[in-house]
Amino acid sequence: MKKIFTILLILAIVGLGLAKPPSTEDTLPPINQLQIQPLSGSPFDILNNLTVPCQDAILAFFGNASACLPINDIIALMANLNTTGINKFAGQICPVPRCNDTILKLGKDLISQGCAADIQNKQMIPPALLTVVSLYPQLMEILCFNDSTNSSFCLADTLGIIDNLQDPNPPILKKGLDKVLFGSPAALCTECNQRISRVIALEIIPFISTPAHNDTKALLLGLLNIDESQLIQLPGSIMIKCGFQFLLSNNFTDICQQPK
Repeated sequence: MKKIFTILLILAIVGLGLAKPPSTEDTLPPINQLQIQPLSGSPFDILNNLTVPCQDAILAFFGNASACLPINDIIALMANLNTTGINKFAGQICPVPRCNDTILKLGKDLISQGCAADIQNKQMIPPALLTVVSLYPQLMEILCFNDSTNSSFCLADTLGIIDNLQDPNPPILKKGLDKVLFGSPAALCTECNQRISRVIALEIIPFISTPAHNDTKALLLGLLNIDESQLIQLPGSIMIKCGFQFLLSNNFTDICQQPK
């Protein structure tokens, strides 16, 4: 089940962006003053399979992004990747200040260089973090959507609904994605899913489809273990299931009543 959550989380989380534009103020110390925090016990044990340069790069980044991406919360989420963990994480991180572009560039540079060997060896954590840094505004917008019908966050609710759907037999694409493509409209055509789907279809897919962001596209497709054509099919499948206005309208109540 953790694999499903990892795939869907990377497709649909970890940012805090469009509700509040990132600051352009440079809050970083000089590169030679980066503070590297030592590894210490669980939940930091999740990094132990990485090379020492990669651990140092990740901790150096989070040491300097602590105001907007607290590493304790990030690592705790990765060690407890389920709906409860995601809801708790969103409640902790959505109110904090957003990371600025300088911090995000630092993270991309540090992890790309320090974790090159780990990425080559197909470790999941470095490319996942690079994807998060690259798609930070869009992913954090998704993370911080609130469910208007209760006090929870949309992403946790959506992942819980998807995880409980039945897999098609035989499978068509990948576990998790099949559930989205073939799940019932009553389960998936909700207000929360409309908001999440619009960010994926109208922001993330166009962003990674430009030549300047080929590296981010490669990271995302590698994490999802799908090809580009399968990713592009996702918005069309959503519109077939929920109607074309599901992705085009800003107002869910103009489209249909929320399933009961």
